[in-house]
Amino acid sequence: PSLSDLRVMVIGVRNNSGMIKSGTVWVNELKVTDFDESGGWAAKLNANLAVSDLATLNFSGHKESAGFGNVDQSLNERRIDDYTQYSLMLQTDIGRFLPASAKINAPIYYSVSHERVIPKYNPLDRDVKLSEALDDVSTQAVIRSKLMLLIVAR
Repeated sequence: PSLSDLRVMVIGVRNNSGMIKSGTVWVNELKVTDFDESGGWAAKLNANLAVSDLATLNFSGHKESAGFGNVDQSLNERRIDDYTQYSLMLQTDIGRFLPASAKINAPIYYSVSHERVIPKYNPLDRDVKLSEALDDVSTQAVIRSKLMLLIVAR
């Protein structure tokens, strides 16, 4: 099993004989060590640009890297993926660009946003970093393609 899924471990001793037997069983403490204690960082940006009374442009961005968390959070409560989010919003009135005699009031609102999450660990095996798993897959694909070329060449 993956160590990330392990919550409880039970050790049992069974006497399969019909007689009473005695003995001593020593079970030592099991600890997980060598946590990745590298910290992360975060940044947030909000920018508003008002072009007189013609248009308003708003931009916001948010970035958190793996390992980011509050000071009082434990290691397994911190972020375990890279998170990026940005949004852009434009608000204007087309009537402002036309002659006043047109008497047109046509507000336009345009917004686009994007959010991306890149996990640090492989979702299928959370003990292995995703970058290492992808490198291994690409290496295996190269080996398979070379083997196929050798088979076809014969």
